[in-house]
Amino acid sequence: MSTIRTKIIRAFIVLIVLSIIIFTFFSLNSIEKNAEKRIPNHFREIGKEIYYNISSKFLNAYNRINILKADEVISGHFSKSMKRKRLLYFKELFKDYEDISLIDKKGNLILSTDYKFIGNWKGNEYFKLI
Repeated sequence: MSTIRTKIIRAFIVLIVLSIIIFTFFSLNSIEKNAEKRIPNHFREIGKEIYYNISSKFLNAYNRINILKADEVISGHFSKSMKRKRLLYFKELFKDYEDISLIDKKGNLILSTDYKFIGNWKGNEYFKLI
C-alpha cells in the first residue's frame, strides 16, 4: 500500500512541477509577445514627447529673442545702465536664462546681465551662422 501511495504522491508532485514549468513558459512567452507589441509604441510616444518639448523650447527662445529685439530700451539709444536694467528685468521675467548678453554684429560684447561668458563671440560657430 505504501508503494502505491508513494507513487501517487510522486506523480502528483511531478504533475505540480510540470504545471508550474508549463505555466511559467507560457507566461514568459506571453510577456515577450506583449512587450514586442508595446515597446515600439512606447518609444514612439517618448520620441514624440521629446520632439514636442524641444520644439516648444526653441520656439519659446525664438519668441523671447524677438521680444528683446522689439524692446525700445534695448534696441534704442539708451545708456548701457538702462539697457542692463532692462535685460535684468527680462532675465527675471523669463527665468530660463543664466545670462542675457547683447552682442554687436562684429561679435563684440556690448553688455550682459551677469557676464558669464566674455569670450570670443565671433569665433563661435552659431554666431557665424547668424
